[in-house]
Formats: sequence, C-alpha cells, structure tokens
Amino acid sequence: MNLQENIHRIKQVMGVINESQYSNNLKRRVHILDSLIDNLLPNMYPCDYNDEDDFFTSVYHELHHLIEDEQYGLENLDRRDMIEYIYQNRQDEIREYYRERCNNEDIQENVEDKSKKDLSSLIKQSLEPMMERENNIICDIEITAPWNRESYYNVSYKVDLLVIGGPNSKYWPVTQAVRKKYDKIIDEVWDTIYSYFGQAVDVNIETTNQCNKESKEEESEGVGAYAAPAFEMKPDHVHFKHLYNEQAESKKDALKSMLQQSGIEVTSKLMGGIDNLINVLYDGDVMKFSEDTHTPLAYMSVDEMNLYLHSALVDKLGLENANFSSREKTLGKFRFGSKNSHLYAFTANLIPARLHDQPYYRVVGTSGDSGFGYGFINKRNTLGKRYRQQIFKQIIDKYNLEPYMQFKTFY
Repeated sequence: MNLQENIHRIKQVMGVINESQYSNNLKRRVHILDSLIDNLLPNMYPCDYNDEDDFFTSVYHELHHLIEDEQYGLENLDRRDMIEYIYQNRQDEIREYYRERCNNEDIQENVEDKSKKDLSSLIKQSLEPMMERENNIICDIEITAPWNRESYYNVSYKVDLLVIGGPNSKYWPVTQAVRKKYDKIIDEVWDTIYSYFGQAVDVNIETTNQCNKESKEEESEGVGAYAAPAFEMKPDHVHFKHLYNEQAESKKDALKSMLQQSGIEVTSKLMGGIDNLINVLYDGDVMKFSEDTHTPLAYMSVDEMNLYLHSALVDKLGLENANFSSREKTLGKFRFGSKNSHLYAFTANLIPARLHDQPYYRVVGTSGDSGFGYGFINKRNTLGKRYRQQIFKQIIDKYNLEPYMQFKTFY
C-alpha cells in the first residue's frame, strides 16, 4: 500500500471515527493501532492458518497481546473500543489479506461448502449419550456455529439446552438439588465438547414445563445420581456407528477404518485429540503413526523459511513451556552469523500452528531486536533464509530430528 493509499484510508477511517461513539482515547491513537496492524500482518504467516476465520481470530488475539506492550502507547486503550474498531473497520481488510495470499483453486469450493468445517452435527452427536441418559430432564440440544451467531463478537460455538424446569414442572421450585443438577449438566456439556473437539463453548439453558411427545420419555421424580461424563464412553458407542463398519474384528480395526474413511481431523476429534489417537491406534508410537498416515513429524517448508514440529513429537521430546507463555515451548539457545565473524545468540521457541488440519508447532525466536516468527519483529530486523537455516540445522542436530523428517510432503 503506497503513501497516497495510506493517507486516503486514514482519512476515510478518521471520518467514520470522528462521527462515532468511540472514546477520544481511541480517536487520538487509531493511527498507531493501524500501523501496528499493518506491520503485524506480514509477520503472521497467513497461509499457516486453516482459513480466513482462523487467521482473523489469530490476528485479533495477537493484537490483544501486543497492546499491552508500553512501547506502543496503547496499554490504556479501552479494550471494547479496540474490539469494535477492528471488527467494524479492519476485519474485511484482514480477511482480504489472507485471501489474496492463500487462496487456491479449492478455496471457492471450501467457502461454498462451509458445512464441511462446521462441527455442529458432530458436537451434537457427541452429546447424544448424555441426552439419552438424562432424558428425564433434557428435551433438546441445538448447536450454533460462531459465524451463524448474531454478534460478531462471538467466536465460539453456542450450545442451547432445552430442559424441564420452571413453574408447573417437576423441577419447580429450583431447590439446591435442582440447581446442582442443572450445573452438572452444563459442566458435562462443556467438558465433553472440549475433550473431543478442543472447543470452548457458550452454554445456555432454557426451560419448559415438559418435553414434546417426540422427545418425552418416562420420567422419574426428583434428582437422580450423576452418571459418568460422556467423554468416557467407549469408541464403539452410538455416535460412532455411522463412521465405521460395526462388523470389524476389533475396535482398533474399526477406528483405523474410520481414520481412512474420515481423515485424521475428524477421527482425532472424536477420539479426544491426536494424542489419544496415537496411543490407541499405534500404542503411542509416533513413527508408526507417521508412516501409516504419511504425516511429517518434523517438516521444513518448501521455501525453507520455516520448520514445524508435530505436537505429538513435541510431547515425545518433553519440551518445557516458555517462562512467559503457556502456549509456547522452549527449544533453547543457538547461534547464527556470517562465516569467520561474530556469532549472535538466538533464543528459539515453538508456537502453536495448524498444517493440514493437524496440530503443529512452528519455530520462532529472537536475538535482541532481531528474529523471526513474532508479530512484533519489524521487516528490517527479520532474519532471512541463510540465518534461519543455520538455526534450524542446530535444532535438528540437538534434538536428533532427522529420522522424523523422512516425509517431505503431506501426500
């Protein structure tokens, strides 16, 4: 974007802001926020993300972290103002930034068939055992995907529970025992979904004095004992039946059949995560998993600018969390520099990433003001391919990653 385009956009934005309900604090600092966004986008590696929704959400979270840094003078900015400004004035541009760089011949098909990425039906199926067990109180469950919710502030799936309650129902008045039963249902719904899909959801309860005839079963009085959580059910439970052949000789064969039929993403979510999948199907052997599914455990990008480690490999290596973040893992200290000259210290970490709908970590790090992989490092101080390759080679040697790099692609 050239200078004239920048000036034009700033004038447009300021025209909107000056007539808006935004605080004076934001109006005076919007140019700083815009500059921060503009410098952040090229360093976010947009094509590492699943889609534009994932990219936009990650940009927002990165900004939320960066404005805490006093060097930008935004630490006192009202977070509600920032959220509203980003969603109303920069969202389209951020999404377009992703589309311009990461679209391919399949992107239109994916956009038109967004239901392929909608987990609503799978989430509801994971709750069916609980609905059957608690049919004396749960009437219905509806799942709403984030992009179908009314407010653009919502980035989570919404779960609406219709339960028996209120006046003229057997759960009236709301005694302590009834309240505990409602709380346990809400907790189980949240825990079940998070266990299977890694999704933190919003759970809402609505009451009716009785279920309709289709969902109504014989009801028992009072509050019954609380059963085991739904996520402890066995893999051959009812919600798996449509995904594999029930006549399979063993559960492991059935799950491998599902893996071939439905792919790693769906199977791992239904089994409670990629770690559970590897433990159950491959006895915890990450190499067997890699060979069977043709999944690179350590992967160098085609341009050799990025090194990725599969989350299962990271767990196997036992890497510790970085001191300042529970999201990041620490790799240690390394060196880079020109031949026969001073070598610079480099602190390498891993940050979560997604490749082909699987959980990976990407190598990032800093050396003073320089480095790569972090949004706060400006372009001038970003290390290029030569120095990155020096660092990557040391990491590969230190952790003996060569055996895990036998697959160079995902196909």
